Amino acid sequence: MGPQHLKRFLRYASKVFAFRALVKGYDDYRQHPQIAPAQVLLAAFWLWIFQWRSFNQLERRMTDPAWRHLQLVPGRPGSVDTLAYALKRADLPALRQALTAVIRRAHRTKTWAAGTVGRWCVVAIDGTELHVTRRRHCSECCVRRVGPPQAPRPQYYHRAVLAQLVGKPPRMLLDGEPILPGEGERDAGRRLLTRVLEAHGRWIDLVVADAEYAAADWINRVGARVWVLIRLKDRRFTVVQDAEGLLAGQPPLALWRREDGQEVQAWEIWDMTSWEGVERPLRVVRFREPSPDGVVREHLFATTCPRQVGLQDLWRCAHARWDIENTAIHDLKHHWHASHCFVHDPTAMEALLLIGLLAVNLLWAYTYRHLVPHGLRLSVSAVVDALVSGYHQLTAPVRWAIPHWDTS
Repeated sequence: MGPQHLKRFLRYASKVFAFRALVKGYDDYRQHPQIAPAQVLLAAFWLWIFQWRSFNQLERRMTDPAWRHLQLVPGRPGSVDTLAYALKRADLPALRQALTAVIRRAHRTKTWAAGTVGRWCVVAIDGTELHVTRRRHCSECCVRRVGPPQAPRPQYYHRAVLAQLVGKPPRMLLDGEPILPGEGERDAGRRLLTRVLEAHGRWIDLVVADAEYAAADWINRVGARVWVLIRLKDRRFTVVQDAEGLLAGQPPLALWRREDGQEVQAWEIWDMTSWEGVERPLRVVRFREPSPDGVVREHLFATTCPRQVGLQDLWRCAHARWDIENTAIHDLKHHWHASHCFVHDPTAMEALLLIGLLAVNLLWAYTYRHLVPHGLRLSVSAVVDALVSGYHQLTAPVRWAIPHWDTS
């Protein structure tokens, strides 16, 4: 991959996902801004794409001669203080609309026509802690006490819930929602899934979640729109006790082998009605298989999926739930520095998260829908390295005349 890689990425994002139009159409809530909102959006976008660690590093890059090739509108880029000020007044609904537009465009181009797990489009939802500090705090900081019991100190942190397509790549991130002080992950997850299902519920088949979401009201609300698959851990639940009693001593209903040759055993019970408050009978499934440390473990799930979703498909969906931990939460924190608090302001943090999801989705789509089908078997990190190399090549005089935003 040569120095033209950055131009190819911009051309792909603009032609396939209308990224250029999304950027030029963005506005914020500043009055008579001297720095165009499009420049603010692009600065945060490149912060994510190039995996820069801080605003200070971004400010140094904005003084490079090459930076003008990354801008879409004329004018000076401004300082990071201006960028922070603009992000505090970001138009969050507009950013979410841009993110939704990218997902819808990917769906219209049949990115997931064959399904993400088997023939089903599966979404996972999970929460994570983003920023932690002992001093600076804002109105939406969650607070906990840490340290010795005789002298505990307050610790301020922010959490968020993410929704992601899991299974086959590109595993695009659909949306994110902050967890507010005093509420649980399930409350924020309910708001998040309401938006996601309103935007994409026509083609999403199944939502898979961990035991945090094992609540009757959550199953009723989400299960009215799509199928759900929930991990069951709490042995105090009547449905768990009844399922274990009914399955005790029963032979497995299905057997298959994983890719590593280890055997998986599966059981299921239909029409379970002992979960108080759940409005529809549930299907309870149990899987027994060796874990990576060699210990044979059992996992219990409750689902509203019909018979057409087989036991092996449910097992694949249950395992695909870990994709949101590995390819979303872990990568966002360790490669894209999502755990760094660039601006300690609720609106700015949410705006940066949404721009980050937009940037990562475009990068994943470019990698898995443009490069890999054309024979380039590259990892996302290799593509990022190529884009960074392309940016450094812009400093050479021979590259200055290249119109990187030209999509012709």
